[in-house]
Amino acid sequence: MTSSRLLVKICGITTVRDLEVLAGADMVGVVIGVPASPRNRTWSEARDIFAAAHGQFVTVGVLLDPSISDVKEAVKVGSDLIQVHGKIPADLPASLRSRVMPSVGLPGEGEKRGALNVPLPEGVEDYPFIHLDTAHPGSMGGKGEPSDRGMARRLVENHPAVRFLLSGGLTPDNVVGAIREVCPAGVDVSTGVESSPGNKSPHKVALFIHTVRRWEARHPHA
Repeated sequence: MTSSRLLVKICGITTVRDLEVLAGADMVGVVIGVPASPRNRTWSEARDIFAAAHGQFVTVGVLLDPSISDVKEAVKVGSDLIQVHGKIPADLPASLRSRVMPSVGLPGEGEKRGALNVPLPEGVEDYPFIHLDTAHPGSMGGKGEPSDRGMARRLVENHPAVRFLLSGGLTPDNVVGAIREVCPAGVDVSTGVESSPGNKSPHKVALFIHTVRRWEARHPHA
């Protein structure tokens, strides 16, 4: 990956076979230890997916309110980065903190701007990425609901040193509009490329990646 490349993350990967249609993507995410999610995988299953993805993609373990031991386990099973929804463990060692990608919840599209506070984590510039998703208190995203793009754009503009990954309701049809409006470092999709919850559609995945790369080729300095 280069700093100028628009990053593409495909999240909610549930099988090794899903990796076969990800040419052109940069990151793959696996939800681990979240039984309520239809995309949930065990530590062992995540290890197998990450082993197959190694050398092709940046691997991202997606955790909800993890303990320090959970973050350590995510590294052990092959996570290059750990996407944390909810609370980041206190007293996280610097060696692990440098791998954490906090997920920040934004108001949904059309919600009142003051309905949700959007605090960024302390030391926001120290994290490799900040993940932006539509807020769902008590759970992670994955609902396929668009977030407030205007608020996302303001965060990007106000924190030029931070690399934001935009998620929340993205699809092959709307991803270009979201890129134009928000100007993130990358985009992240899960629900928007599924045939049913937890099942990736090879056609939708390929179309999403192709759409982003085609736009990027036409706007190399955007």
